[in-house]
Amino acid sequence: MGECAEKNLLSSANDASEGSIATALAECCFGEPETGCKINLPSAGIRPDLLLFGETQNIMLLSCPPEKTETVLKSAKTHNLTASTIGTVTANTFEITVDGKTAISQPIDKLKKIWDTALENQLR
Repeated sequence: MGECAEKNLLSSANDASEGSIATALAECCFGEPETGCKINLPSAGIRPDLLLFGETQNIMLLSCPPEKTETVLKSAKTHNLTASTIGTVTANTFEITVDGKTAISQPIDKLKKIWDTALENQLR
């Protein structure tokens, strides 16, 4: 996917190896400017909690402008990588559904505040 970055096709990239798919998606939304996302994941027989919060290797989350999506997908295929579109960037809500059922739906600013103060709150 370095090729996509070199060609300025990507808006963001994050791996899900440390912290899970849900965490990686949230981190992508916490940038400047903050954004939200609307994601639909197939469970593929995996429990939703494991799908969303289990650490996994070899998953890269990419975002790109809609007009560049096909180019990014073709680049992945050229390099024998599996890639699919799982959602869209939105204004300010973080929403993930699994098999069409809402798993998480929160304002991104609320999640960012929890993320920013998590360590501090644990040390109190």
